[in-house]
Amino acid sequence: MTAARTCMLCVLLALPSAAHAEVEEAACDATSDDPACLANMDDDPVNLLQKAVHLHSRVAEPPKQRRTASGAYSYGPLRAPPALKYFRHWARGKVASGISRELVVEAHVRTDEALVQLETAMTATAADALLSRFRKHNCPETEGRSVATWAVHDRDEDAEGVQHAVLRSREGVIQYLATRRGRVLAADPPACRGPSLLAKKAASKAAGKDKEKGMNATEPEVKVSGEPKPLDKESDPLVKDCEKLFHRTAKDVCHKDFKMEVLSAVVVVIDGLATQLFVKLTGPNGTETLHEPRCLFQVSTNHTDATLLQLSPVVEQDIANLQPTDLEKRGLHATLELTVPLCSADDHSDAGVDEDSATNLLQRGMGELSLYKGFEHVNDRLPRIHVPRRADAPMNFDMRTEYPACFPDQDGKEVVRNQGKCGSCWAFATSSATMNNLCVSGVGLEALANPQDRYEVSVQQILSCNSDKSGCEGGCAASADQAMRRNGGIAMERYFPYKCGAGDPHKHFEEASATCGAFPWGRACQERSAEASWMWGGASVVSGEDAMKSLISNSQSLYVSFKVSQKFMNHKDGVYTGPDGTNIVGGHAVVAMGYGVEDGTNYWLLQNSWGVAGWGVNGFGKFLRGYDLHGIETNAYILRAWVDGGEVPPCKDGQSSGLNGANGGPPILCGEAKTGSYGDLCAQSPDVVGPNCPITCGVCPAVGPSGYGK
Repeated sequence: MTAARTCMLCVLLALPSAAHAEVEEAACDATSDDPACLANMDDDPVNLLQKAVHLHSRVAEPPKQRRTASGAYSYGPLRAPPALKYFRHWARGKVASGISRELVVEAHVRTDEALVQLETAMTATAADALLSRFRKHNCPETEGRSVATWAVHDRDEDAEGVQHAVLRSREGVIQYLATRRGRVLAADPPACRGPSLLAKKAASKAAGKDKEKGMNATEPEVKVSGEPKPLDKESDPLVKDCEKLFHRTAKDVCHKDFKMEVLSAVVVVIDGLATQLFVKLTGPNGTETLHEPRCLFQVSTNHTDATLLQLSPVVEQDIANLQPTDLEKRGLHATLELTVPLCSADDHSDAGVDEDSATNLLQRGMGELSLYKGFEHVNDRLPRIHVPRRADAPMNFDMRTEYPACFPDQDGKEVVRNQGKCGSCWAFATSSATMNNLCVSGVGLEALANPQDRYEVSVQQILSCNSDKSGCEGGCAASADQAMRRNGGIAMERYFPYKCGAGDPHKHFEEASATCGAFPWGRACQERSAEASWMWGGASVVSGEDAMKSLISNSQSLYVSFKVSQKFMNHKDGVYTGPDGTNIVGGHAVVAMGYGVEDGTNYWLLQNSWGVAGWGVNGFGKFLRGYDLHGIETNAYILRAWVDGGEVPPCKDGQSSGLNGANGGPPILCGEAKTGSYGDLCAQSPDVVGPNCPITCGVCPAVGPSGYGK
């Protein structure tokens, strides 16, 4: 990575950030001069960007090119829709998940004056009270740490009675909250400094000590507010609006346009919304170049923000004269930035762009949905369990050497698989971790065709049989669990083979499979096709280095996920150490099946699904351990699987029942689920409480043709 590129990325994280809402075509053409047509656009947020561009073009010269302190070329600003539109889009799933887990008691009484205010409107006092209460219940280690004094910037209430608010601190940091009946349903950035940030803070101190010892350590940066988060490049409204800003600016400034293919996208929430795209541009003459344009969406409370005036005084003055509506006053100001002049973007690529990364993105699918903004809720239905630290865990553990019969060929490379271009890493992580656990449970029993050939779990069955219809466009552990249960157990690969390996591996998967563009992803589900001796016991969630290390040292392979950087895609040997938080291109899932120490650096041993020659050493690689790098130690998944006659992994209750107490109360623990004050929740809400509290409810799953369990 060049110094200039690193500097530019630092500026991106420091600048006011970006926001988006889905922009649809207006009923009237955006360039129309019809007063009635323009009047109808005034209150429609999806037309504000179009209207601002059009009106500006009539009252002022096109926006001129500006240079920022970092040397970037900046264009704008133009008005964009309010930040609340984007936050509400991203929070939809989390809000729905939270509502589904509420216990409601009709006759309730509020005693907290701040929470009483929430029955009518969100206030800054109520927001502080809610955040404090949320942290007390969910992250008590952060309770009492006041991170900001908030003012309400924008708010709204939906038909479900959910209050949505964008708060803004005196320092300019923004915070989104969705609340209902005294409970925080969604917060963006997260209200708690989750395991990732807490681990990084501890890791930074540890890294400093390592440096004192002369070790080569990586010291991740810790931020109070948001971190880079991947966006779904196909459907996210923020990506679509950034594309629209780029095209309209190109037409306005350069009097030409480019064909754009978005390879990846990421957003940071700090004091606005900052979006960075990784794109392939094709100019009018057919020249292809690679760039990383940034769309900065800033909050301006007085509409004469000095920074905006400095960036583009002519445009800001002209837009201000348009007498903005109330909706526009709550909106954002959008600015486009590139490291090269926009009008010559088709002459040459951004000097800091890694062309190998672009090639890799075109050839390999990214598909771990839980890491993408707006999809954080997809695994909410899985139980979260606590695993104690194993004091006698060995310093090094490698499943391949502990169970060589289960990993045939040199370094176990016979078990490495290749997902091709399909974004099915989540299904491969499930199938490979499950097969590892099946084989280990019986030490090879019912798992080997012969000593050189291990059976494999069918990825296709997972793709074709999950009710979420997850597949080549991404999925999650919960979808895989659902497919196993629907199928009545685990199917074998050789009877239900993968149909979405994109083309000939020797051609680097340039030929995409024509049958895998939509559900059922190449083949219809064949229910009840489970292997007779293979049993499925469900998926659950665990977080933290100690818990993961304990499970792996007890011979359990884990499904792990993390944000992928460009550098990771080209990793070969040694321990991958980052950098963290930069050049993120998507979310990926793999298998963790070992750990150790190399030259003083702790690592996880990973099994990837990019083929034997596609990554690491024969498809296996080492990844920095103990720093939660890219989120690898947040939300790993235990896949209970065993062969009939083998060792059955333990069944455990989760940390809570999956339901929350009425009137904003704390989560209901499994110990209260059967005989607590709410009655028998195992019977009242079996689909939620049963999977979270299987021991308490007496429903430990054992799904398979052998016919025992549920």
